[in-house]
Amino acid sequence: MLSFHGYIRRIRPFALSASLLLASVPRMAAEESKPDQIAEMAFKEWKAGHSTNAIALISEAIRTDPKESRWWHLRAQMNSLLGKREATIDDLGHALESEPRSRVLLQGRAEELFKAGRIAESVRDFDKVIEVEPAFAPYNWQRGIALYFAGRFADGRKQFENHQSVNPHDVENAVWHFLCTARELDFSRAQARLIPIEGDERVPMTEIHQLFAGKSTPEKVLAKVAIPAESPELTRQQQFYAHLYLALYFEVRGDVVRLAAELKACQPLATQDDFMSHVARVLAAKVNPEAWKAPLLIAPEKADSSKPQGAQ
Repeated sequence: MLSFHGYIRRIRPFALSASLLLASVPRMAAEESKPDQIAEMAFKEWKAGHSTNAIALISEAIRTDPKESRWWHLRAQMNSLLGKREATIDDLGHALESEPRSRVLLQGRAEELFKAGRIAESVRDFDKVIEVEPAFAPYNWQRGIALYFAGRFADGRKQFENHQSVNPHDVENAVWHFLCTARELDFSRAQARLIPIEGDERVPMTEIHQLFAGKSTPEKVLAKVAIPAESPELTRQQQFYAHLYLALYFEVRGDVVRLAAELKACQPLATQDDFMSHVARVLAAKVNPEAWKAPLLIAPEKADSSKPQGAQ
């Protein structure tokens, strides 16, 4: 449920943000250690687009100071941006050896395990996150999605009900609550319990909500994204989300033919940095284990600016 159309709606603790690039290297100006110096060089290489050199330098910092979790975390974020899923998970595991109760590291590994399709392991880490930091539980919408794919529909429904308390204007949350309820109970009772939403102005979210309420059609959802938005990137995002939620609609309706068609439409629109693109990929693998073998794309506007955020 990555935000788009100018709306920052979710807390993403493992998000990759250019603005926080240097935050992971706290240091006194006169007391800079060798690993810190290496990391500074790595940041410059990454900014210049030399990802191989950047990772090699962070790897040198790890060899110099292998118990420092922030170096493992930084390399994990670099690997994540490059789509190196198993390497990312491995690096986060090493970081967690030093900080086993770090909410940020646990959340990060949970998300990466989900992206890798390792759902049961992902859920274990998501559950550990809320054990470590109960106050974070309402914000952890990613956990709800993982619970859905794990078949823990009642727990998923409760997670989205909890998230509603901190994010009341989000159609996507209402839809995932619907999906969990439909699996836990049935479609008609899920429709009767659909959470009403006002204020989500993102195209085509209102029409998607109407679809799940039984007051619209898939064709009307697609019509909303047929007109180009103010930028190609926004058009891509709108079209991706339309096809993703139509795929989920057809899945819960049991229409495997139209489900497959919508997932096929999602694939060229999905990007590496968007958690929901990985949701589409996991759904596609559930339908067809051979689907979506190709790497996801880097969103054009982010290809030159994505950098790892600060380790915590």
